[in-house]
Amino acid sequence: MSEVEETKEVQNGFAKAAHVIGIISLVLCWVPVINNAIAILSIVGLILGGIGIIKVSKSNGKTGYVIASLAFNFAAFILVVLTQYIYLGLYYDYIDGPQAIPADTPVIELSLGQTARLENGLIITVDDVKHGITDDYYDGELMSVSVTIENASSENRSFGPSDWEAINDNGVISHTVFVSNASNRLGGGTFLPGGKVSGDIFIKNNSSKLAYVTGHDNRIAATWKLD
Repeated sequence: MSEVEETKEVQNGFAKAAHVIGIISLVLCWVPVINNAIAILSIVGLILGGIGIIKVSKSNGKTGYVIASLAFNFAAFILVVLTQYIYLGLYYDYIDGPQAIPADTPVIELSLGQTARLENGLIITVDDVKHGITDDYYDGELMSVSVTIENASSENRSFGPSDWEAINDNGVISHTVFVSNASNRLGGGTFLPGGKVSGDIFIKNNSSKLAYVTGHDNRIAATWKLD
């Protein structure tokens, strides 16, 4: 093999490697988890394609093949970014649930018996508080808080005790408590537009506020003073 032929072979080797990587990347860039590795692979393809096009240009060769290789890898990388964005959005929608509201929404502060109308269409009222609740599986006294939730939106909405948190006078936030012997405990589920559900939330007896939270980061949407 002559020196010229050997040089062309090397040039073609870079272009062919970039071309193969580009095709593989395009095929697999849609697959969750795997496309993390595809992002790196497409960058490798871009580097090889860049080297290939420099070598081909110096030898006055045809650049169409290697340009196509670069285009494949670049497109694959962009598609990975887009699909990751979509998949993350779907993941956070699942974690947030359909009750999620914008993060910059001001917190609604209410008193016992008042109603909060949230931007997501939920209408929530905290009705009554009872102290001195005990349970065989909890060491200490609890309070029960009666809540009513109505879905005034045009979409299905979820509900459950995990949407609630308690706040004491020191600003310490705690989760709701599961009470095994409660007859009117608020369960979890989904209700249709126009649906309505009522039930009791159980929290620590030293709680001064009940908060309704939303989103994967538990943003507080509304609070009720319990005194």
